[in-house]
Amino acid sequence: MVRSLFLLTLLLSLHAGGQQQTAPDRSGQVVQPEISVRISARGVRFKPGQDVTLQVEIWNESQQDLFISKQIDDFTSTSLATLKLTVYKGKEPIGPFLVVVADCFCSQRPSYPPLAEELPRYWIALPPHHFYGREVIVHAEKFVGLKPGKYRIQGTYKSLGFLTANLNNPLAHYFGELQKLPFQSWVGEVETNPTWIELTSSTGKANR
Repeated sequence: MVRSLFLLTLLLSLHAGGQQQTAPDRSGQVVQPEISVRISARGVRFKPGQDVTLQVEIWNESQQDLFISKQIDDFTSTSLATLKLTVYKGKEPIGPFLVVVADCFCSQRPSYPPLAEELPRYWIALPPHHFYGREVIVHAEKFVGLKPGKYRIQGTYKSLGFLTANLNNPLAHYFGELQKLPFQSWVGEVETNPTWIELTSSTGKANR
């Protein structure tokens, strides 16, 4: 509740001198705000036909607040942020398949509510060293035909941010206001950590 009130106050008091999303380091190179994306399986052993539930956590590793996309459970392919997951047997990839980390919207609408109402629907303000997490269901059909054994799941998270000129960006109408915010949405691409699962036979025993 306190966080929501803070965000509402922030949006209602936008100023033209907002901070930049990036800043040069001592060498003059632009340093992007950093995040990490951590995945973990809800369980270790899974039988044929059983869905695999992954916990996805997006951590703000920078020293400033960042806006992160809130949705981590939609399966559209034209999103502003995506998590591409690949299953590996040893070093060999099996897949890949996509899990989307943002909803698909059209930027053209008959009316536009205030930004203070719209922004919290799609993006969350994440303070430094905090994370935003959701569960992602990897459906059983992704593992059809795989033999019992141990498999690694790893992915790549990519975000275009809320300033991208994309028809699926529901905040495209608010570009001017978004640019004045004292902090911005994270833009870039980052690899996740690996997580392992074990597919068992129907009797519950796994082949090594």
